[in-house]
Amino acid sequence: MARRNIVIYHDEITPNLLVFPSLLFAQLMVECEEQAPETESWMKANAPWEDRTGNARDALWAEAFGTPAAVGIDVGHGEDIEYGAYLETVSNGRYGIIKSTVKDQGRALMRRTNGLFDRMPSVKHGGSPGLY
Repeated sequence: MARRNIVIYHDEITPNLLVFPSLLFAQLMVECEEQAPETESWMKANAPWEDRTGNARDALWAEAFGTPAAVGIDVGHGEDIEYGAYLETVSNGRYGIIKSTVKDQGRALMRRTNGLFDRMPSVKHGGSPGLY
């Protein structure tokens, strides 16, 4: 009769891998929520047009978002500013702020998230026993 052995092992990798996506999502949301106000301030300070009323500049916005597929920062002109698209496209984008915001603040967000894994909390639940 063949001999069968049961080996009990302690698995610390699998539980950590199972919780990693939710930890990463949460940490990325924190980073985006912290970056969004800075992005909005940058947009308002760097909008290349000369203000007449200040409405267009005041209506610029940036907001963190998170979906199951993506995490990031949305930027735009306020809904009440009907000429936001005009500012972005007239004279080959001379008065646009969205493209330069994505470029500059995208880099800022990448710098912010550099080393993110090192700053993430570690999972300390001791793993799960299993049979091999």
